[in-house]
Amino acid sequence: MSELYKETVVIKSAGGLTQDGPAQKIVAAATPFKKNDISIYYHEPVSQIAACYHLYRLQGLDLPAGKTVTVSASGDDAKKAVQTIVKLIESITE
Repeated sequence: MSELYKETVVIKSAGGLTQDGPAQKIVAAATPFKKNDISIYYHEPVSQIAACYHLYRLQGLDLPAGKTVTVSASGDDAKKAVQTIVKLIESITE
């Protein structure tokens, strides 16, 4: 079984990452890495409940601005998959 690779990134987009444009860009970027089981999640300190979005649910993405999220993936291209998504999240600032 392969190791899980993960990185954290802060959402800079003023509107957060929601179902419209930003989520579609992330889904498009993640699609080539379907087999890597990509997840994006954050932990709300107050409730300690993690909101986790797996690739098949990314269309419902709703992550608020300013949150630190963790992107994880597994498999052969896990590092490349995670870094691709992290770079994209960092680039979405509008």
